[in-house]
Amino acid sequence: MKRLSVIILLAITVLSLVLAACSSPAPSASSPAAAKPTTAPAATSTASTSTTQHAPVTMRLYSHPSGGMAYVINFALSDIVNKNSKWLKINPLESTGTLENIKAIMENPDKKDVYFGAATTMGIDQLAAGLAPFDKLGPAKPVKWLTIMANISSTIVTLDPNIKTPADLAGKKFGLDTMGSSDQFVEEWLMEYAWKVKDKVKITYGNAADIAADRLMDGTIDVTWQGAMALGDGEYKDWAPMPSFERLLSAKKAYFLDVTPADMTIVRNQTKIDSLAVVGIKGKTVGKTDTVNAHGILNCLGWVIPNDMDSAIVTELITIIYDHAADFASYHVGGKAITQASLGSIPVARDSYHPAVIKFLESKGLKVGK
Repeated sequence: MKRLSVIILLAITVLSLVLAACSSPAPSASSPAAAKPTTAPAATSTASTSTTQHAPVTMRLYSHPSGGMAYVINFALSDIVNKNSKWLKINPLESTGTLENIKAIMENPDKKDVYFGAATTMGIDQLAAGLAPFDKLGPAKPVKWLTIMANISSTIVTLDPNIKTPADLAGKKFGLDTMGSSDQFVEEWLMEYAWKVKDKVKITYGNAADIAADRLMDGTIDVTWQGAMALGDGEYKDWAPMPSFERLLSAKKAYFLDVTPADMTIVRNQTKIDSLAVVGIKGKTVGKTDTVNAHGILNCLGWVIPNDMDSAIVTELITIIYDHAADFASYHVGGKAITQASLGSIPVARDSYHPAVIKFLESKGLKVGK
């Protein structure tokens, strides 16, 4: 009898457990016991969660000399990425410009996923054609475009009101940018091919933006270059001077030497560099300077990356730039050129962009390349 009681008790216990299990509610979607979803959750608008997770990556960004708009915008990119990516960080470095940046990429193929830099379309054309300063490297296209940074007008500026035409440069001291930069080569080509005064001008090198402004104001040089961001449409565009140029115009009465479309056509025919062009800037008052409409040398500036950079890294970069395009203007007025609509607007062939950039921008309905 005692044995029968034990059996009955065990049977009741088992039946109670079974009934409890059947009546328990199903686990919620947030419960650890919930089944995993069969499809990925919708991506959020923040760049750090819009691409797949990745091992931490620290990149090196080769920028431009201090004092220029490009220098500021390069550091803006670094700051924006560092704030908005969970796994990608950028350490920006001051550099002399396109030549140094491209050489750093080409000479360090083992760093293909961490080195990138700023460059001009003209510099990349020189590289592809094997022209100086890339002639020792041979014709090559080791890089693809990431996106545009700015359209820059490099303006020829003087404090001497008697310098009105290229012929007036004879006997004057012309301060060119650092060796290997666009504003060394193009101005020299203008003097040699279009203006025919190169052998009559005293040329000095190493005049990066801030240095050029200082040397012009203290009389060390008579003529130099300064950069301005070209904004808007039309032959003559509104413009915002780079910091060194703004400082110069606020302190001195300056004059511009016009670089005509005809001048640049001559240079383009001689060098075979198709991207050489001029951009018109509107006459206006800036500081102590009243300007008239003039043309400067067009520099289309952007960021280039190695051909074979990890697509996940490229996608993270372009996603952050797209999501935070409006933030660049808070660092410098030149950042207004970076908009979601402008990211694919560098005037190059579509396949000159990295495939991951093409895929991303076209998924947003944007045209890529010319």
